[in-house]
Amino acid sequence: MSAYTGEGLALQERAEQTGSPVLLDRAEILLSAAVTAARADGQRLGVCLSNLAAAKILRFELTGDQAPLDEALTVYAEAMAVTVKNDPDWGVLTANHGAAMALAAQRSGDPATLRAAIAAQRQAVGQGGAEDRGLRLSNLANSLTTVYENTGDQEVLEEALEILREAVAAASTEAERASRLQNLAVASLQHYQFSADTDVLDAAVTAARESLTVTPSDHPDFTERLAVLSTLILLMSDRLGGDLDVLDLAAEGLREVLRRRHRSRAAHLSSLGTVCLRRFALSRQPADIDAAVEHYRDATRTVADGHPQRPGYLSNLGKALLDRYRSRPADADLDEAIRCLDAAIDATPAGHPDQAGFRLNLGDTHRQRGDEQAAVRAYQQAAAVQAAPPLVRARAARAQAQVLAASGDMTAALPAYAQVTGLLQVMAWHGLDAVDQLRILAEFAGVAGDAAACAIACGQPEYAVELLEEGRGVLLARALEVRTDDSPLRRARPDLAGRLDALRRQLDRGAGPPGGSAAAAAHRFTRLAREYSDLLTVIRSEPGLDGFLRRPAIADLYPAAENGPVIVVNVSRWRCDALILHDAATTSVPLPLLTAERVATAVRRHQRGGARRAGRLRDLLAFLWTAVAEPVLDALGIGADAGSSPRVWWSPAGELSLLPLHAAQRYDPVLGRDVGTMDRVVSSYTPTVRALLDGPAPGEAGPARVLVVTASEVPALAGLPRAEQEGRHLAALVGPASCTVLAGAAATTRRVLAALPDHQWFHFAGHSRQGDARAASAALLLPDGELSIRALARLRLAGVRFAFLSSCESQTGSRAVPDEAVHLSGALRLAGYRHVVAAQWPVRDDVAASVAAAIYGELTVGGVLAEAGAAHALHRAVAAMRHMRGPQDWAAFCHTGA
Repeated sequence: MSAYTGEGLALQERAEQTGSPVLLDRAEILLSAAVTAARADGQRLGVCLSNLAAAKILRFELTGDQAPLDEALTVYAEAMAVTVKNDPDWGVLTANHGAAMALAAQRSGDPATLRAAIAAQRQAVGQGGAEDRGLRLSNLANSLTTVYENTGDQEVLEEALEILREAVAAASTEAERASRLQNLAVASLQHYQFSADTDVLDAAVTAARESLTVTPSDHPDFTERLAVLSTLILLMSDRLGGDLDVLDLAAEGLREVLRRRHRSRAAHLSSLGTVCLRRFALSRQPADIDAAVEHYRDATRTVADGHPQRPGYLSNLGKALLDRYRSRPADADLDEAIRCLDAAIDATPAGHPDQAGFRLNLGDTHRQRGDEQAAVRAYQQAAAVQAAPPLVRARAARAQAQVLAASGDMTAALPAYAQVTGLLQVMAWHGLDAVDQLRILAEFAGVAGDAAACAIACGQPEYAVELLEEGRGVLLARALEVRTDDSPLRRARPDLAGRLDALRRQLDRGAGPPGGSAAAAAHRFTRLAREYSDLLTVIRSEPGLDGFLRRPAIADLYPAAENGPVIVVNVSRWRCDALILHDAATTSVPLPLLTAERVATAVRRHQRGGARRAGRLRDLLAFLWTAVAEPVLDALGIGADAGSSPRVWWSPAGELSLLPLHAAQRYDPVLGRDVGTMDRVVSSYTPTVRALLDGPAPGEAGPARVLVVTASEVPALAGLPRAEQEGRHLAALVGPASCTVLAGAAATTRRVLAALPDHQWFHFAGHSRQGDARAASAALLLPDGELSIRALARLRLAGVRFAFLSSCESQTGSRAVPDEAVHLSGALRLAGYRHVVAAQWPVRDDVAASVAAAIYGELTVGGVLAEAGAAHALHRAVAAMRHMRGPQDWAAFCHTGA
């Protein structure tokens, strides 16, 4: 080949490293001269044309201008035309041409172009020799990831990852291995973004770190690989909940990338701004927020007005200016923030998913300024962007509702709140990891209660119940729905379920990767939103699926109250009320003494522990009686003389679910004793009304087998001497023929899980841990490890009836997600148990043993167990203890279920 080629390729490499358009101009001139020379002498014209096309591709990547990409495709087409299939260069040329077509398809969103690109690359892989096979595999995998970006097809991304792993294994040099590890890291990052699988993120970091480690610091790709690793580290900081050291590591990498003048300078400036913004959230140091503003501002200056990423940079700058104003008020920052956000919106096509985020930020800025009318308008417009990620739309609708409700306009706030509760089902869908689902639900904790409060204020108590059922127990409802083999949709129409999953994944990702046309993205996501809506219509036309992803109707909930009133106690910043389902009607009972602030204070005091806990507990029970239980039971007409203690089911909302309504009482100086809930009713709990209807069906009648697990000694915790005695007492009561005992070292996680399906009753005596509910880390503690809430909730146990958790905090919910029943008792309900007895706070092992003995004594007749009276048995066992011990002992125990 011509001498022009070597010099031209060297200049192109330097242009790629530095982003210099001048060097690229010189490189393209030389490579064009090489093509002219090759036309004259006929030597490797196809390769020379391919080199020139690659220079044009680089120009497109540096400028975002479409023309060089179109020119590159034309040049590649000529290169293919002048190269015969048995030419040694044919495979590489075909692969490069396919990669260019894939890039064009990513920019235009044209599926036909992408299909042609992949067909060419598969042909190159299939017909090429061993030489350069790894490169061809890598190019094919990159095109497949583009398919995933456009379709959300998880299987395509899985194929891409497998091909990339093969490409890594096929690397013959360290340089090739580094390049393919980089591609593997990027594809793994995409996998993490839809799966939230932390193992995938760890694998991506490992691949990126290894790629960078073997790349010399003066290598042209060193900066790009450092940029990818820095981005992954930034993501790790999210997972770690905000770690300054991790953020500083990401910042260090990004600063080095910028120092090296990487061609994607604006993107890295924006990422560095994000690091500084997150650092400010933790440090509250003015220097951090100032740095964030300057980095975002530099990012907007670095790109021209038509650049597809400029609107995003402007929005980031507006958000940072708003955050700085909140910490250090200056009207100039608010003015600039509004200008930036208006410009971002104006530069983004209508219907583009980014419109929602930009308008949400604009609404926040107007709200900060005090212009509520402009804020509501911006929020409403953001929530109406059908193509936007549901999470962004829900945030906007919630903000709109809050502003309207705070102004007293409950009628206008109600539909906005209803939009949020409806979107919860979509946001926390089953395709997300459980931790991500809980993170989303924690962000929207309390919104269902606020929605219900608006409905009550508008005179619609039945609608209030429906909204609470839609917005509470989201994961519980989904888990109960899939108790059999799968959800009704997947059983009836697995093809529709697969299409729904794919559309959700695409909509969840928002605008997707940078570089594509904003107009094409807007068109694509508008189409996706329309497809999603049309698909829901098709699904709901299927027999038995008319209620799919719709809020439950009140008429369908009334059967839950056939055996006694179901009392939904709503707690909201706007008002607090009890909604009583009874006799096929809903009665609203205002609770003026109950407020969200008083509940939050009560929960903090209750969970504090310490020497004064007993006194605080007595005050708490008195508050619950006066503010909640007494007015509700009075409204029901249930007095102390109600006779045989009728049953009621409590379904408290929000943080009230963490408090013992079943034990509410107050000292009556006239009677000279405590009076309370236990004097009037037998209490049970249900996390939602639907849980009573959709919960486990009654088990088969007849003798039951009992699994007794006692774990009195576990590592690092104090022994429980009464636990073994408790187990022996129960075994003697029912007899060896009906009982299996796993005690001490025999109580391993494997044996317990293996034994549960063969026993209708389950008794556990030992230690348990609630842990962080947002990470679903509660567990029963066994000698060899933990039996986690996740493992228990995944069980599908047919015919199981009764479970007793004689352990601490086995029904202690989470302040982060109080409406999701993320505790051990809830997990056993999901596993199939109709009745669960558990403790809301730590209890002494001798007290637990006494309660267990009393309950089993009532439920066992002649060695035969009958669980139907479980709630009454617990009531009587606790009542016998109530006037002999303090409430810290007896009040912890509660019954959940039928």
